[in-house]
Order: sequence, then structure tokens, then C-alpha cells
Amino acid sequence: MNSKKHITFSSTIRLLFILLVFFPVVGNTQTSEYASIIKTANTYFEGKDYINAKAYYQYATNLNDSDNFAKERLTESIKLLRAQSVERNEYSQILIAADQYYKEGEFQLSIDEYAKASTLFPSEAYPLTQIDLITNLKSEQQKLIKEFEKFVLAGDNFLNEKNYEDAKIEYQFALSLIPGQEYPKEQIEIVNKLIADQSTKRRIYLEAVINGDIEFSRQRYTEAKIAFKKALDLFPKEEYPQQQLAGIEPLLSAQDRYSSLIGQADSFYIVLDLDNAATAYQEAISLKPNETYARDMLERVVATISNKEISDQEDYNNAITQGDQNFDDKEYSAAKDQYEFANRVKPVENYPKEKLDELTIIISQLEEEEAIQTQYDQLIANADLFLAELDYNEAKSAFSDAVILLPNEQYPVTKINEIDALLLQFKEQERLDEHYRRLLVSADQLFEEGNYEMAKTEYQNALNLKPDEEYPISKIEELAVIINRIETERSLEENYSRAIELADNYLGQQKYKNAQTAYQSALNYKANEKYPKDRLLEIGNIFAEQRAELQRAYEQSISDAQSSLAIGNLLAAKQSFEEALRLKPGENYPGQKINQIDEQLAENRRNVLAKYNPLIKEADDYFNLKAYDRAISTYMQASALIPHEEYPKSKIAEITELIEAASYAVLLDQPLSVEANKLHKLQFDPLPVSERKSNYIFLKLNNVNAARNLRIILNYGKDDVKNGGIIIRLSAEENLSEYLVRVGTQYKWFSEDNNWLTIQPEGGEVVVSKISISKII
Repeated sequence: MNSKKHITFSSTIRLLFILLVFFPVVGNTQTSEYASIIKTANTYFEGKDYINAKAYYQYATNLNDSDNFAKERLTESIKLLRAQSVERNEYSQILIAADQYYKEGEFQLSIDEYAKASTLFPSEAYPLTQIDLITNLKSEQQKLIKEFEKFVLAGDNFLNEKNYEDAKIEYQFALSLIPGQEYPKEQIEIVNKLIADQSTKRRIYLEAVINGDIEFSRQRYTEAKIAFKKALDLFPKEEYPQQQLAGIEPLLSAQDRYSSLIGQADSFYIVLDLDNAATAYQEAISLKPNETYARDMLERVVATISNKEISDQEDYNNAITQGDQNFDDKEYSAAKDQYEFANRVKPVENYPKEKLDELTIIISQLEEEEAIQTQYDQLIANADLFLAELDYNEAKSAFSDAVILLPNEQYPVTKINEIDALLLQFKEQERLDEHYRRLLVSADQLFEEGNYEMAKTEYQNALNLKPDEEYPISKIEELAVIINRIETERSLEENYSRAIELADNYLGQQKYKNAQTAYQSALNYKANEKYPKDRLLEIGNIFAEQRAELQRAYEQSISDAQSSLAIGNLLAAKQSFEEALRLKPGENYPGQKINQIDEQLAENRRNVLAKYNPLIKEADDYFNLKAYDRAISTYMQASALIPHEEYPKSKIAEITELIEAASYAVLLDQPLSVEANKLHKLQFDPLPVSERKSNYIFLKLNNVNAARNLRIILNYGKDDVKNGGIIIRLSAEENLSEYLVRVGTQYKWFSEDNNWLTIQPEGGEVVVSKISISKII
């Protein structure tokens, strides 16, 4: 559009120069020349080229000042030229409105406005091109809605099947396609709550099982029974708590009564209720005469009763002295114990009561300070995480909350200042971009109006802001050609030759826009020359092919991105959207999708960490409790979430080394091939009773069936009686694998003199390279 205006203006300048300078020399008497001029003027007038019509009618009046026809047409041409300028302005305003509707996604309104603009100037290609583009976008949008509905339906189906993780993935895909929809957001919230409830239930179950194992190993059978019963209530189909409860029942009666009496007696003794303590210890002795603890405590109680009156004062004095010392050393818990003891020994004394009241206030203040510090530390951790993920607003909010809790801490203040500086830098870049855009709008407007010097100045100002931008460089080069041609008074042939040479050079360098401008300049000098017209047609074809190729590449990138999204490959989808944005920087859709994918990747990372960190803590707890089978299983779950993390792998290796180093009995240390469904039996001497509760069975297995999953049945027993068993699942992907089975907590393992172990694969052949029994203390 700009080049066309430039050509028309340049042609007018050239024509006026010829008419006003050359023709007066020839003379005003050439009637045939006058008729030719009128004919040419009429042709331009009928073709609505009022600028050239005006120039020719002007020249005609110079030839024949008495001809009213030329004067009337001259006046009419000026009026129509002004009207056409108004119409051009209306055309520009309609295009601005159409472009705005397009940016806002109001596609039908945008199409209507582009159609109005095309009606005003049917030869302009831009409105028609935009109508075609938007029509294609509407079609893509309909496809997007169908994809969205498909993902939502899949999510609903998974939710009905209680497959919460897959349901969440489908809803997230739907939300990535149409982010503004509320339904998938609401469904994701519901699924997250269901997943959290299931995870909490499983965590409580594991805690109950671990607690039961600990209490069982300490022979606190009542507490073990309560823990296993709690686990079974949560998951009634779990076999392990059922087995443990069955083994506990025979052990409970005598042990519970004895333990209860000892507990009562100890409680009486601690508070110096010596008579009741003596009675309870005596009853405990009657249940277990060989236990020395009850007899020793009974003797101590009898001696204490005889010396009580003498020792009360000494105990009180010692407690007060020690309590005061602990108080001065700020060991408040120990001081509280001493003052409470002194108060029990001599309830009438006021001093211990006063010190206890004082301690209550101090401990409460310390707990409050500790709670504030804990909350501050959590806020700082959250803020650092947000900052690492470049979520500056959330990070600043968390740092600000931390400052409110502990105003004297410098770290959050420093971080807030850093974030403010970054945000200010981003705003400065936005202001620069806006200034650059306005300069280009002004320069383009000046260019269209023919104010080339000021247009060049504005393009130069824009180039000063962004020196690497190609557009202002090309426009300055184009203006330089225009201004140079206007300012020079060389012959048409010379100017034409120069324009052709420049255009050919641009064409040879594949600078098609510049070449197009130069060929159009050549036509200003020789409008009927075939060569520049042919080259312009060639360039037009190149532009059409480039636009088509660009559109094809853009659509392919969008298609590739959506395909990657459909299978959950966010990184591949992001790369495809980035390629689409590189091809068409003005398109909003790929930029929006990139932002959504970045948010999803950040969310995924947070979700993985939210699962990974609790698993590592849970595995570390198992490791510290020496529950190595559960520790390995949990470390493997954590490692599957973040495969590149070395910590869980190192802990698994550490456990394996511990188990191998603690081998008590090696049943097999040479490779043994066991056929599918065949049973192989290994004999061993019964282990001492004292060693059994800390036993693990360690196995190295090799699945030689690359395409099958196997079940390995491991049984143990005594003579002809089977006492227990375990099932190991070996996947097709696993080759050489190590397995650890904790058998020491199984009642039938430690209560029976087991002397054999069998291994039987189902589904395929397995190679066993090692089986050993380890003892972990």
C-alpha cells in the first residue's frame, strides 16, 4: 500500500515537471497535443486516478485557458481527490478496528470489518488475506473444542473408575487447550483432594504397621495389637497385619497382665505411693517368680518405706537445689520435673508452686517464639522456591510475609529489593518496546503522507532504540532511494537504469521487498517497460509462495505441538509452539500455549517434589528403623520420580552392602536356572531363636524372558509343613535384579524351626544367582 502511494506521488511530480517546464517551450498552439492530453486526463479520471487526472487537466488549461471542460474537470478532480483521501482515512480506521477485534479473538466481528474495508478498496490484498486467515483459525478453534471435549470425557471416565491420576492428566490436557474453562479446573481440585485423601490413608497405614513391628520387637504385644488393628481397619484386605494379629494373640494374656502390674507398680513408686507399689510388685512376682526386676523393686519399696520420713526432707532439699540449678542454666524442662517432685514430697511448701507458675509462663513464651521461627523458615523456603521458578510476584509476597513475622531479618528485605529491581527492568523493556512501536507507527504514517524526510527521521529514531531490527533499516534504505530520486534532476534513463541495477542487486541477494520497491521505482521512470513488470510479477509469486510456505510451516508446527500435547510431551510441544512463534511472531496463540506449558512444567516440577520429598523422608525413616525392605521399596519409588537424583540410588546400594555383609547363611551363591512352574528346594539348618526376628532373605534374580512379567513364589517351612511364603513380581524390563524380603517379623518364621526354602517361577524361566539369609541388628 505504501509503495503504491509513493509511485503515484512520484509519477505526479515527474508529470508536473514535464508539463510545466518542457511543454511551454514547445508552445501552446498544438491542437492535436491538447486533444491527446484531454484524452489521457479522461482515462485517468474514469479510472479514479484523480492525482494524474488533476495533473493532466492542469496542463490542458495551460495549453488552452478558454476550455471550460478542462477547468470543470480540474475542479471535480480536486474534490474527488479530497473525498478519496477521506475514504482512505475511513479505510484505515476500519482496518484498525478489524485488527483489534482479531487480537481480542472476536473473529466474526473482525471478518465483518475486513469485508467493509475490502468493499472500499477491492484491490487491496490485506483485508482478503486476513479474512482467509481468520476463517482457518475458526476452523482450528472448532477442532480445539472437539479435542477439549474428548479429554474432558476421558477424565470423567477415569474419575468414575477411581483412576484419579489418569483423570487428572486428562483434565489438565483439556485445560491446556482452553485455559479459561472452569469445569476441568473444578474437576482437578476434586481429583487432587481424592488423591490427597488416599495418600494420607496409606501414610497412616504405614505408620501403624511400623509402630506395630516396633512394639512387637519390644514384646509390647498389646500396643502391637492396637497398631496392627488400626492398619487393618484402614485396609482390611492387607495380609500382613492379619498374620501379625494372629501371631500376637497367644502371647498376650500372661505378658499383658505382668506388664500391666509392673507398669502400675512403677507408676505408684514414682509418685511414692509405696503401699500400692508393694502390692502390685508382689502380684507380679506371683505371675513370674523368676523375674528379678519385681523382686528388686519390692525390696527397694520396703527399704524406702522404713526410711521415708528421714529421706523426705533430703529429697525435697535435693530437688529444690537441682531445680534452681536447672532454672539458672535455662534447662526449664528438667527444672519443672524437680519442682514437681519437690511439690509431691512436701505439698504444703509454696516455693515449688511459685517456681512452677513462673516456668509455665517462660515455657509458653519459648514455644510461641519457636512457632514464629518455624513459620518464618517455611515462608522463606516457599519464597526461595517461587524465586527459583521465576514466579516473582508469589516470591515477593512470601518474603513480605516473612518480614512481617521477623522485621529485623535482612535476608527477605534483600530479596524483595532484588525482585523489585527485576520487575522494574521488565517494565523498562516494555516501555522501550512501546516507544519503538509508536515511532514505527508515526514513521509509517509520515511515509504514507509523503513526508519522507520526517519519516526517515522517525525510522532512524526507532533504529537508535533497536539497532538490530531489519524493518527500520529497510525503510531507511527505501526512503534514501525515494529522497535521492526526488532531489536529483537526472534524466529518466539514468534514473531508470540505476533503479533497475539496484533492484537486480536486491533480487540477487534475495532481498525481495527492497527489490520490489526498486522495480516499482523504475516503473516511475518508464511505466511501459516490460522488464520491471516481469520482475515484479516474479517477486509477487515468490512472496505468495513464501506466505504459503510460511503458513504451511506454521500450521505444521501447531499440529506437531498439539500432537505432542495430546501424548503429554510438554517439552516437544513447547519447541513446536516456539517454532510456530518464530515463523509468525505476531500470532497470539503459540505464545499463549508456551506460557501455559511453562506453567504446567513448573506445576509438574512442584508436584514431583511434593511426592519425592515425603518419599525420601519415609524411606529414611524405614532405613533408621532398619526396615530395609520397605526402605528399598520407597527409595525406588522416589528414584522413579527423579531418576537423575543420586541419593536414593546410593541408599539402595548402602542397604545392599549391609545385607550382603550381614549374611548369616548362604543358601545359593552360584547361578541356578529354574524352569517355568518348576519348584527348587534349598535345605538349611534352623537358625537360633535369638537371631530370627532380625532376619532378611536376600535374592539376586535374572528374568531371561525379555517380553514377559514373572511371578516368583518363595515358600519356607519345617520338614513337611509349609509355614509361610512371599510372592515377588519380576517385570519384563528388569534383567538382573536384587530383592530383599523381611521375614523376621513373620510369626511363623521366628516361632518355628524352619529348615527349608523353595523358589518357583510362574510365566517363564528365571536364573537365581544368590540366596542368603542375613541378620541385621
